[in-house]
Amino acid sequence: MQTISVNDWMISDVEISHETPVFYSESINMKGNAMGTGLHRILCKFTITTETAAETKKLNALLLNIRGQLSPFELDLGSVDGWFNVLTTPNATNVLNTAQVLQGATSMTLNNTTIPVGSYFQFPNDTKLYMVTASSGSQYNFFPAARFATAATSRINFSNPRLRLRLDSNVFSMKMGRAESITLSAKEVL
Repeated sequence: MQTISVNDWMISDVEISHETPVFYSESINMKGNAMGTGLHRILCKFTITTETAAETKKLNALLLNIRGQLSPFELDLGSVDGWFNVLTTPNATNVLNTAQVLQGATSMTLNNTTIPVGSYFQFPNDTKLYMVTASSGSQYNFFPAARFATAATSRINFSNPRLRLRLDSNVFSMKMGRAESITLSAKEVL
């Protein structure tokens, strides 16, 4: 799998959106009914800037290897030691869950009480990004529900979660020159 990383590319203008499908109907008297699906997908838009002809060639080769919507790729926005990255949580490198997290669960107990609400994380062996939605002491609620069961004392990745994405389009174009950029849009895939 290809990786687009801040260690290799000048990545900027990162925009994260959340898609949470809901069934909604409204009657003529303006009363509405909504039912959540429990589904969640991250939409991501980012810009890559190349500074040299060699970087432009390298980026074109990378995009041809991904081949539009054919192959997913990982977006690595770096660890907490680098530039501001909203996906990372500082001081959260050794976070363990203290009890098993069951499939379908939306809460967990951690060995850390300082994880801020709004933090992104990944369970081991799961590419999905989850978000902490509420906390009380070492108890944390998250969304969406866990896709798999996770054993107690498993390391929860708050320090460098990586998005697995698929491009929205099969077409890309980029000006050929110095300090040119391309903006890519992609959706989270599992």
